[in-house]
Order: sequence, then C-alpha cells, then structure tokens
Amino acid sequence: MKKYIYLVVLSAGFGLVSCDRDEYLDITPLGKIIPTTVADYRLMLDQVDPQGTEANGFFTCIDNDTYLSDEIKITDDETRVSPTRYSETAINNYLWKDNSVLFPDSSDGDWSTMYNQIFTSNIVINGLINASGDESEKAQLDAEARVHRAFAYLLLVNLYAQHYDPTTAASDLGVPLRADERLDGSLERGTVQEIYDFILNDLSESVIDALPDVSEKKIRPSKASAYAILARTHLYMGNFEGALEAANLSLELNDQVMDLTTLPPTPFAFLFPDLVDFPPYHENVELLLAKGRNSVAFLAQELSDDFVALFDVANDIRYKGVFAIDFVPPSGIIVAYDGQLEQGLRLIGPTVPEMMLTKAECLARSGVINEAIDLVNQLRTYRLTNVVALPYPATAAEALNVVKDERSREFILKGHRWFDVKRYNAYDNANISITHSHSGETVTLSPGDNRWARPINRRLNEMNPELELNPQ
Repeated sequence: MKKYIYLVVLSAGFGLVSCDRDEYLDITPLGKIIPTTVADYRLMLDQVDPQGTEANGFFTCIDNDTYLSDEIKITDDETRVSPTRYSETAINNYLWKDNSVLFPDSSDGDWSTMYNQIFTSNIVINGLINASGDESEKAQLDAEARVHRAFAYLLLVNLYAQHYDPTTAASDLGVPLRADERLDGSLERGTVQEIYDFILNDLSESVIDALPDVSEKKIRPSKASAYAILARTHLYMGNFEGALEAANLSLELNDQVMDLTTLPPTPFAFLFPDLVDFPPYHENVELLLAKGRNSVAFLAQELSDDFVALFDVANDIRYKGVFAIDFVPPSGIIVAYDGQLEQGLRLIGPTVPEMMLTKAECLARSGVINEAIDLVNQLRTYRLTNVVALPYPATAAEALNVVKDERSREFILKGHRWFDVKRYNAYDNANISITHSHSGETVTLSPGDNRWARPINRRLNEMNPELELNPQ
C-alpha cells in the first residue's frame, strides 16, 4: 500500500502571494502528516504522481518549450488536421504570445510545477536538520532534494530569462530565488548569475558524494544523474571543460544505452505497424533520472519539414519507431506518439546518450574530431538499422555541426531544442531565427528578441509587484 505525505497549500502557486499569509502559517492541519522522521522525508521525495492540489511530485516538469522551437509545425489546413486539434494556449505559445494577457485568468503550469518542487525540496532540506533518523540517510535525502531543486531552477532560469552570458549574467534578471519553505516574503527576481551559482552549489562535490553511484529507483537522484545535470549546467554556461569533466564522471558510473533496434512492436501495431514499444521508465537502462512532460506522449505534434529532413526515415528508429500517421480525422499528417501510448508519458530527464553527446560536443569544440565522431557513431549503432558510420569531418566546425544534428535527432521533443538554440545563438553566433505561421499570422523570432525569455504570468506581478515582468 502506498503512503504519501500531504503538504498544506503546497500548490497554492508558491510565489503567488507575498503578503497577508499569516493566517496560513504555523497551523497544524487536521488529518495531515507533519514530517518529523527520515522515513517521512523519504516518502515526500519518493512521490512521483500528483496528489490533488497538495503536491505535484517530482516527475512532471515543463511543457511550454514544446511549441516554442523549430521542431514542430502547427498547420491550419483543415483538410489535413482539425483546427480544434490544438488549444488556443498552444497556438499562442507557438506564436510566442503572452497567454496571461490574452487569458487574464490563466495560470502557468510550468512555473507552478517547478516552484512546487522547489518548495517541497526546501521543506526537506530545512526539516531534515531536526529530523530523527540515521545521519547518513539524512545526508542522502538532503542531497536528493538539492538535485531536484537544482534541476527545477535550471529549467526555470532557461525558460524565463535570457540565456546565460558571462558578461551580463550578474545584471540579467533570472527568477525568484528561494531556499526556505515560507509562503510569504519578497519575490524579487535573482540575477541569472545568482541562479546559476545556486545551482552549482546544490550540485557541489559534497552534495554529490552523499548520493549512491546509481539509484535503485529512477525517480531518485544518484551520482550519475547529479553529474549529468551538472554537465548540462556547465554546457548552458558555455563552460565546456566543466561540462566534459562532469559528463565523463557520469559515464563512468553508467554508460548503458538502450538498443532501439531490438525493441518489440507497440501493442498498438494494428494502428501503427512501425512504432516500437519502449520499456517502462523504471526499466529504461539509459535513463539517469525520471523526469517527464506535463502533457502525455500521445499529444499530437507534427515535426517541421527541416527536422524531418534530418532523419534517415527508413532506418532511424527515433523517427520510424516514434512518428506515425495520425488516426484522428481528417488527418493524414505524421505526428509523434513516442511509442509509449500505453504509458502516457514523454521522458525529458538526463540520459546516458545526453552525456555521450555532451562529451562529443565538448571534444568537437576542442578540436578532438575523431573521438567526437566515434561517440556519435557509437550511439547511432543503437538507433538505426542498416547503420553506416559517419565519416570524420575535416574541421572542428564541421564535427560540431555533426554533433548538433545528432542532438536534434536524439532529443526530438524531449526538452532540449529551445535551450540549445538559445545557447547556439549566444556562444556560436549561430544567428538562428525561427518563423511560425498560423491562421494568416506569421511571426519571426530573431536573435536578441526579448521573447526568447518566456513571459511571466501577469497575475503573479499583480499580487507581487516586486516580481518584475519580462519585456515582450
């Protein structure tokens, strides 16, 4: 029988109100459990699924990036797909509009979900000090909470702020930084540099040392997953030496890759004969930490033409085993189902392939061309039937482009592309613009546009005037 720790007003939108909260504080609620032991805090950190309005667990993460990048397209051709396929919110995200202006009563699920996890992490970190139980267990739980918190802040700062720039990070607005579990207090935004410093502190050597090398449960952070998040953090900061070091440390602990070419057909083969059946996430050997999208895997999303062109559609399981002709009328479009229809999830947490490609990118950037391409080719043997090895490019720049293309294929719709485009524009002068069109409206997002930082919901600002909004 499962047991859960329920927390009062945990999802009251942490950060929604910064005043007049006294009546909610210091109250012991009837019928609720107040965590006092190591076992209590273990239950809190092991919560995966949402429990009403009290807590959303540590699995579900973000979704807003899905429609922002150049991975997908939304067609308004009613002979191909019903215009009711996509919600107004999705279409507005696709056109980089501020939903809190168009729908004043709307909320932002990504913001509230990630701050919910931060709030829960803070309760664990601060409560463990006086909890009864084994000290080594307390140290491990504290470390797990810090890894969850670091991952949440990494997603938040990259969604709601401009990309990390070492010359401006000390003054660029980040997100509110909270290390306590209070519901009152200022929601003034920390700087991007402060947020990254906080993340790096949560992923410090002493924290990671308290974790097991690999975890018995995919939802629990481990040394391998903590190093993976640290590698991603350094990659986003443009610290490629640090990213390479952390990726290597993660791969030393877990370098298993799932062979997609050996996966069986999906149970829905009568609808999708080419789709493959992915194992449950807790059996996924290459998954380092279980994190998933707020939406489910079968949310219909059509790849853009540019991204379809990246794939060997006849042999790459990441395409032919995941994308299929939609069965919902009028249809005929190819949409993503992730081969995980029965699971209803889309994993976006750190993986072994991410560490391989992070290592390959760092090597390519430093001119170690052959080793970088060897890593790409190694991964492709687990992804393509009739695989042919990619040749060694003549230059480091060409090798880097090979790695970038492989990232696009490997991480399709898995929460990387929006952040990758931001960092390519910041560090490589990639000059990538994205153009989206829908219902006669065409919008282009160019490098330097304010809208690379997602709008913060205006309702939050109305209740917390110190929470400065992003210019749009």
